Amino acid sequence: MKRLWGSVIGLFIIFLFQNCSPMHEGLQSQGLGSSAEATLQSASIFESTLHPILQNNCAQCHGVSQIPRFAVADPLASHDALFQYGLVDLTTPSNSRLVSKIAQGHQGFSSSLSTQIETAIQAWADGLLAANPGSGLGGLPPTPVLEATFSSIHSLILVPKCVGCHSPTGTRRSEDYSDYQSTLQTGKIVPGNANGSEAYQECVSGSMPEGAPRLSDQELAVLKDWINAGALNN
Repeated sequence: MKRLWGSVIGLFIIFLFQNCSPMHEGLQSQGLGSSAEATLQSASIFESTLHPILQNNCAQCHGVSQIPRFAVADPLASHDALFQYGLVDLTTPSNSRLVSKIAQGHQGFSSSLSTQIETAIQAWADGLLAANPGSGLGGLPPTPVLEATFSSIHSLILVPKCVGCHSPTGTRRSEDYSDYQSTLQTGKIVPGNANGSEAYQECVSGSMPEGAPRLSDQELAVLKDWINAGALNN
């Protein structure tokens, strides 16, 4: 009799676990769905605010071959690229990399375009807040955090600040930073020795990025740490 009850209890526990798994999967799917829904909603508002400006002013380069490709015709792809490369700040639009880059005279654009872009980013943020009262800007891709890895440095420093010139289609194509292999092949990165790396020293001195503000102390520290750790493809 004891064995029978033991078997019954065992089967009951197995039944509970089998029926518990789909429940957890459902909760996980709901979480992913909410995030995806927020992204699609954001992309829809972006399509009517900032995307037309990017198409009219940036697509000739950044919609075709110039990295980062944040001005492609597909609004969702354009939207996601802006977050991937840390080019917009919906919380404080004036801090957006797009705004400061244009304000510095990128490609000879007037300062009025910088103001126009900032206004569009603000309208984008306002649209999201109006559509989601009381929920803030949650659910959107988080602002990327700079880390001492190549993938992070490439997305947040090299692509937005260097690859415009240092690429196969740029003015300094012999020093190509468009991917890991080409970056190491420049000879300007000495794995394990940041102080002996020409690329790092150029950034410390402020001679690079050319025609742009010197890298921040945080950016320099992360770049130095990555090189000193072996300049790995991580």
